[in-house]
Amino acid sequence: MFFHRLLAILALSLVAALPVQAKGLFIINTGDEMFEVGNFPADVIQTHPAAKDYKAGYKCSHFGILWADVWTWDCKLVAVTGENSYADLPDELVAKLVSDPQYAFGKAQRNFWNHYGFWLVLMAGMAYLAYRKLGGKKEHTDTVPQPAA
Repeated sequence: MFFHRLLAILALSLVAALPVQAKGLFIINTGDEMFEVGNFPADVIQTHPAAKDYKAGYKCSHFGILWADVWTWDCKLVAVTGENSYADLPDELVAKLVSDPQYAFGKAQRNFWNHYGFWLVLMAGMAYLAYRKLGGKKEHTDTVPQPAA
């Protein structure tokens, strides 16, 4: 019963998420995704004043199930504004920012579900299957009670 409630809560919490395609029993999401890293450095804003309206971030292609990324590839450093809007950066600026550890992809602001959700769903499914397999087997004895002597 606990697992049924957990799955119901999980399903309800996923209702208001990204656009998706429904294929069979799984909800598959693909396409481009933006991850903010942070504000541009002051020297970049001085040379490129429009950068103050943007944040440094990554545009990546992704494949996900239940709005959680399974695989992310082809990440590119860009200027991010909003959830789905970006602008390409000049090559010399990309080279400068990539060399700074503050702008590494590991610093991208990904929400918990997007980053770890697939693994949580996988582990919860495995735990549920193990529970069903181990909890469903009960030993039965086919002995007939003996009369008291």
